[in-house]
Amino acid sequence: MNYSHSYYGSQYSNYYLSQHSIPSDVKAHACLMILAWGFCNPNAIIISRHFKKGWPGRTINNLAYWFQFHVILQSFTLGFVLLALMIIVVHVMGYSTLNELPFSAHPPCGFTVIVLTFSNPIVAWFLCTTSGRQRAITKCVHQTAGILSQMLSIPTALIGLQMPALGSVVCSSKIYSALFIISVVLNVIIEVIFEIIGYKIKKNVQVVQSILSIGADEADTLLARFIEVS
Repeated sequence: MNYSHSYYGSQYSNYYLSQHSIPSDVKAHACLMILAWGFCNPNAIIISRHFKKGWPGRTINNLAYWFQFHVILQSFTLGFVLLALMIIVVHVMGYSTLNELPFSAHPPCGFTVIVLTFSNPIVAWFLCTTSGRQRAITKCVHQTAGILSQMLSIPTALIGLQMPALGSVVCSSKIYSALFIISVVLNVIIEVIFEIIGYKIKKNVQVVQSILSIGADEADTLLARFIEVS
């Protein structure tokens, strides 16, 4: 199918008419976003959700392991997103005026993700400095913003990875798309596995707590009933 370069907007017209390859700036933008949303942010979410109880009492400079890994990965996410934004804004000389769906959805969705990404550290700071009901509300906002940005980043990235095919037939966009999809699938699988493990651990803890809460007389009665049934 022969697409017009106008789908990209006026900024891309001269470039894609004269060349037949993806600009290095666009490749850099794509790679940085894949690193941010295919690796850093999803792993930061997994660590914050499932490793709080997995590393109890383990700290470095009085900060929990899970918290430090979470902050490091989120910092990389923030840095990659900021750098990718600067690269693409300079490349297109402003805001890209894409003309056709779904490609025209990429810029607004991308900027929405960026706003969520940059606002979440501010919310996290309030989370660390509040308590009680305010902390519960702030925590809910922080988690919601993180999950929304991750969910919205997936279709936004996949749309962006298909755009180079409009200017010229380049197979690298398919490779990037495949890598990103694989990372998303792996993160979903890991999330499901940890949810199952967490559920089983919680059930086992409840069983142990119920056993420990039983008095000696009640335990003897239950044992006698068990012997009778046997």
